[in-house]
Amino acid sequence: MVNSLYNLGLEIGVHSISRNNLDSYWQEASYDTLLEEFDGQRQILARFANIPIEDVVGGKMPNLYMRGNDMIEAFQDAGLEYDNTQITRSNSRYFPYTLDYVSGVGCAIGECPTESYPGFWELPVVDMVGAGGIECNSLQGCGITGTSSEIRDWLMEQFQRVYGDNKAPITLVVSSGWLGASTSNLEGLTLFLDQLKTLNDVYLVSHKQVVDWMKNPVGVSAFKTDEYYREQRCVARSCALNKDGAERYMKSCVACPANYPWLGNPLGQ
Repeated sequence: MVNSLYNLGLEIGVHSISRNNLDSYWQEASYDTLLEEFDGQRQILARFANIPIEDVVGGKMPNLYMRGNDMIEAFQDAGLEYDNTQITRSNSRYFPYTLDYVSGVGCAIGECPTESYPGFWELPVVDMVGAGGIECNSLQGCGITGTSSEIRDWLMEQFQRVYGDNKAPITLVVSSGWLGASTSNLEGLTLFLDQLKTLNDVYLVSHKQVVDWMKNPVGVSAFKTDEYYREQRCVARSCALNKDGAERYMKSCVACPANYPWLGNPLGQ
């Protein structure tokens, strides 16, 4: 599936191997733990989904928890070029920025880096305003329900808040849970995207394309997104593997590994 998404032109990023759901795990995660989680998943994606490792350059921490200097250093050493974890409030609409200098942008969740990291980019997730006026950073967390038209109207309202202001890039965090919660959600999102298509100065792009534009900003008339057609071969295999005494199954585009890929052994050797 990851190979198929890559070939369709989507950007593939890393979100940790374990996706541990305990906040305390990420709050206490050391540099070594973070390097295992993110460098390891980058290797897993490249090897078993058969996609070029140099195209996997972005990371996002689980639970959107910033882990300060250890996180940035682990991301850099894992070969990542940008982070998409930092949350900013709905009235603080930041463009992506580098950590060439120590950042003065605060962190809503977790610890901010306190050092400079030349060449590394931060792509903030700007909060939306959800049900009851709550600040929220994912469509699922915003608690908006209703008809497909009502979902579209709410999304357009959030879009207009930025489009009518400084036009900072918007990250829409869309989860499978939100899409599956109601047929109105997918229908409303589709109506919203259809409405955006009528605007000639609005683009749906990957985070990497945003970073590339920030490095070399051009006007609307000169901006063109890349034409993507990739053909990274995948002959799907179903692998029955042992992990901690239990049998697990995984799909692979290449020969099955000897063991289940995991922390400390991402290639399943």
